[in-house]
Amino acid sequence: MKKVFMAALALTMAVFVSCSKDDLNVENNDVKVNFTVAEKPSFDAVTRSVKKGWDNGDQILVVFNKAVGSWLDAFDDANTLKLTKTADGWTADKSKIDIADLSASADYKAIYYPGEVSFAESDVNYMLYFDTYKGGEYLVAEGTYTVNGSEIELGTINMIRDENMYQISVKGLASESGEWALTIQNGSGDVFYDKHLAGGQLKVPTTTYGPQVEDVYANASGVKYGEDVQFCFIKNTGNNNAAKQFELSNGTNTYVYTLASSTVSIGGTAYLLPALSEWEKQAE
Repeated sequence: MKKVFMAALALTMAVFVSCSKDDLNVENNDVKVNFTVAEKPSFDAVTRSVKKGWDNGDQILVVFNKAVGSWLDAFDDANTLKLTKTADGWTADKSKIDIADLSASADYKAIYYPGEVSFAESDVNYMLYFDTYKGGEYLVAEGTYTVNGSEIELGTINMIRDENMYQISVKGLASESGEWALTIQNGSGDVFYDKHLAGGQLKVPTTTYGPQVEDVYANASGVKYGEDVQFCFIKNTGNNNAAKQFELSNGTNTYVYTLASSTVSIGGTAYLLPALSEWEKQAE
């Protein structure tokens, strides 16, 4: 079986360790998967625009290591386990995994982002792409699984957010038509030197396992949450510039919101920008 060889992901992120009540023992074809999903890590913010917990339909995709440095092929979601949040807890789709391909004990990694979580059918330039990524935050987890007869033990899955990720929401934008993109600009009008998370840009290289994004510095893709639309970014730790204005577009209309101060530093938390009525519409 074709394998993708990947090294361990180095994480410098804080773990939110409290657990949900959903300890599951999922049975199908005499194979059991035992796991607990910890509570979703939260941004330090009080705004209602922040997605604070797991919602029904949220998905977590689990990939498996068979031996040290030897990850099972995940093209087209092969050899993966997909967990889905429901009103009754978490369910596990084991249709893609064969317990015979697993070791007695090895590492696993898990990925979450809004919507369906899925790998593309093939790689592009030696990169594995999450072809269903439309924008928004992503979380990752590392753990060790064990196989005991017909049971796969995953333990507690603690999803972790990159400590440099931040979120910007636009109030009430979900009611406006179109697919929205947001760009941060500095006082000189240049694109802010932080990674703007765009749809179709989340990937993992075949030589190391851990979600990355293209070096995209414009047009972060928005995802709806409640009445608002959320956009996510990764702070460039070497960036000493400050945000001055934001450019918002749905491909037809473009709006700009300018901050009163040009010394506002962005990073590490969640922010809520005013409704579209307070933005300046640009001439077509």
